[in-house]
Amino acid sequence: MGVGFGEILIIIVIALIFLSPDKIPEVVHSLGKAFNDIKKVGREFKAVILEEVKKEKEEKKEP
Repeated sequence: MGVGFGEILIIIVIALIFLSPDKIPEVVHSLGKAFNDIKKVGREFKAVILEEVKKEKEEKKEP
């Protein structure tokens, strides 16, 4: 389930209405950075969970 061309076009039109054309690159850059930070946190969270699961399995093997 992705974002289609129509949705992107609507977002661009709304951005042009509410933001000046000079501010749009700055906002897009900030959003991109925020999304990358969110992805990084997600990867770190996944790594922690996988490590804990691995530890739990090892503890169950050792009587």
